[in-house]
Amino acid sequence: EYKPEHLKSRRTILTQHPSINFLHGGASILGNQYVPDRFDPDKLIHLSECVIGGTFFIEQQLLRSLGGFKQILLGPDADLFERALKAGADIMKTMLPTYIYHRESLDSITNIFKSNDKVPDSSI
Repeated sequence: EYKPEHLKSRRTILTQHPSINFLHGGASILGNQYVPDRFDPDKLIHLSECVIGGTFFIEQQLLRSLGGFKQILLGPDADLFERALKAGADIMKTMLPTYIYHRESLDSITNIFKSNDKVPDSSI
């Protein structure tokens, strides 16, 4: 869910910083603020240590050059972010919390993942 000022705030940031081709950050989290670590699913990490895909504003050319999101179960947004870093993208994080991340659902991917005893395949 996005607050009414979400797009305007992101446009302002991107206008003020025209070299930025990957903008992220700025989320209010409702519900469980911990998710399984994608490299160690038995470990929970706080979402403040994660990038949240719902906050991404990515230049189309960059997204295409990176091949888009990979079809992986945990952390496709983190994977894309890491590939952008490696490619030398001009990345900026905002702290304006205009994205509302609903984590109250019991049937979310991360909640289902946590309830399983074994690690599922890394691809969907």
